[in-house]
Amino acid sequence: MKRKYVKNKLLWLSSALLILFIVQTAEAVPLLLSTTKTATLGGLTFKDDDLVTYNPDTEVATLFFDGSAFFGHNEDIDAVSFLDEDSIALSTKSSANIGSLNFKDEDLVRIDLTSPTTGTASLFFDGSEHFNNNEDMDAVSVLSNGSILLST
Repeated sequence: MKRKYVKNKLLWLSSALLILFIVQTAEAVPLLLSTTKTATLGGLTFKDDDLVTYNPDTEVATLFFDGSAFFGHNEDIDAVSFLDEDSIALSTKSSANIGSLNFKDEDLVRIDLTSPTTGTASLFFDGSEHFNNNEDMDAVSVLSNGSILLST
């Protein structure tokens, strides 16, 4: 089985810095990412409230989640994890809302997408039930067994 590697890269994205970490898989795996400012990567220009998939082998980026279609105002996404191919769990840098769902920076929101601009949102992890102080979740990985690895 041939292994493909993505080497550490520093990419300058319209004044936004993105660091891609080493990924080792049997197949090319698209990376799910966001930036702190409007950026261009792989021919796609996107905002800080968007999520894109990026294939480092082809150097093509595709809009996965259009934040302006979901959030009440511009939000910075600071943690995200795939749940399945059409669902993600995300956290934002500050309190936010998607429709009538209000959440804080310590929460994880599940979004089941039907397209980059449509889908349903629900609270996936209520941080106030698990943290003593207001924490800002800044990294997350949801494992296939449902365990949540996170950083605050």
